[in-house]
Amino acid sequence: IWFFNLFGNVLAFMPMGFLLPLVFKKLKSPGAIVLAVLITSSVLEIIQLVSKLGTADIDDVILNTLGGFLGYLVLIIVLKLLANAMCLEKD
Repeated sequence: IWFFNLFGNVLAFMPMGFLLPLVFKKLKSPGAIVLAVLITSSVLEIIQLVSKLGTADIDDVILNTLGGFLGYLVLIIVLKLLANAMCLEKD
């Protein structure tokens, strides 16, 4: 069950790290992405704590934030690969 908790939280927030910089121009830096995911994840955990739906856990916040950052890294890699492919096409 720890496996699903670990990778589920990371994978669940990777799209956020990937998509935020594409949707919002001000969220282009790694710090901005980490902060946005951290705040979002913290709010979700606070809602769980207050509503008593599920369990609030700081590990979830950490793993969600890691997932968002990894999603951002995937975006950077994809953009660099696309830029390199475009340069090769011009030659």
